[in-house]
Amino acid sequence: MTDDELVAAGFGLKLVDQPPTFDPAKQTRQLAPIEEWEVTDSTATVGYVVADLPFSAVRDLKLAALADKRWQVETGGIVV
Repeated sequence: MTDDELVAAGFGLKLVDQPPTFDPAKQTRQLAPIEEWEVTDSTATVGYVVADLPFSAVRDLKLAALADKRWQVETGGIVV
């Protein structure tokens, strides 16, 4: 049986999970508490919370990426 057939037969709800887009360099995405999900007679839509990272966290991520790039260039060698 398909999900829709199971819901029509009364065996629970169809779960709709469509995560929102976000910028992982500047934001976080987490599941909202289940009490905040949108529930209808036949579906349950997963809720998400997108929050901006603090400036210090973004700065630290950028500095770590810069240090990693510098290390790759320093130890990358040359092609002759």
